[in-house]
Amino acid sequence: MRQRAPAAILLLLAVPAMADEAPAGAASGPPVPAEGARVRLELAGDGQTIVGTLRRIEAGSLLLDVRGTAEPVAVDRRAVARLSLSTGTRRQTAKGAVLGAVIGFGVTLLAQQAAPGLCPACSDDSYWTLTTRVSLFLGAPLGAAIGAAAAPRTDVWTPAELPPPGPGPVAITIRF
Repeated sequence: MRQRAPAAILLLLAVPAMADEAPAGAASGPPVPAEGARVRLELAGDGQTIVGTLRRIEAGSLLLDVRGTAEPVAVDRRAVARLSLSTGTRRQTAKGAVLGAVIGFGVTLLAQQAAPGLCPACSDDSYWTLTTRVSLFLGAPLGAAIGAAAAPRTDVWTPAELPPPGPGPVAITIRF
């Protein structure tokens, strides 16, 4: 029994590591977007960014459905400097909480400083200490909770590549 326990532990540790390995014949390059995927194109020259849903990849261009346009947008393949594929979204909870805490602290501090009659028996120094503590222990946590709940979702982008262009139309010449 003693000899089986270390072997079982090693096996449990090795199985997840083996699951992450790619199969022997699989290519490990960047992914190629499929039709219907959300993509971000950075164009060469002016650096313009276009985000949309890939409708079709043609020999010389890409057709995208872009929000705010009625017709698909055609982009020349040669104009694409960088292509990224959306692999999902994530919420910016930490940024929202920090920003909310700072705003909550500041708003409660300013509100209390604007109403100095809240503590008529306090001196100026003790009133400043009281308002700072209230802002720190009430305003900042409340702001952090609101900021974390209202944090926006953003796309997670992964670099991708276009498939090589197809041969295009083939001309057949028949001689008699």
